Amino acid sequence: MGTVILSCIAVAVAIITAITAVWQARSARIREVESLYISRYWTLIDRMDLRTITCHALGPLEKDEEKWLRLFIRLSEDEADLRAAGWVSDDIWAIWEASIRRQFRPGAPCRRIYEMAIKDSDEERDYQYLHLRRILGGAASEQYDPAYGMSRCAFRSLRRLHPSRVKRPRHALG
Repeated sequence: MGTVILSCIAVAVAIITAITAVWQARSARIREVESLYISRYWTLIDRMDLRTITCHALGPLEKDEEKWLRLFIRLSEDEADLRAAGWVSDDIWAIWEASIRRQFRPGAPCRRIYEMAIKDSDEERDYQYLHLRRILGGAASEQYDPAYGMSRCAFRSLRRLHPSRVKRPRHALG
């Protein structure tokens, strides 16, 4: 009887160990994906003109600036796609979402190019920008989270267990 109990305990420990290993691997992968996109973000920012980054580009933009801003818009949509797929942690998404709202505020160069990209999208010449439309379409108090999709309340308690909820230090963004 004692060996059966010991066997059950050994099996339970093995299962817990295996689940923990898978969990840690997924968490590491999430951090890796986030780091890749943070690197892409800084690469784009480094190529932009200072007046564009600081939103002082009130006149017409240079072709290169428009190109970098369009790439930034696509990067922002890609980040939201990753969040919807569960590859971005809650902490990092909160930072990215706030940054997206800040960069795309009315009057900012990025907002002007975004509006042009949306027009192109409506004419089926560009991405659909499904997530950005929802993030930027609502009031600032309405925080759309692609990870929850249409049913933000559904399975909320289970989401706390998902590896994308990995806590990241704020200094991780460089």
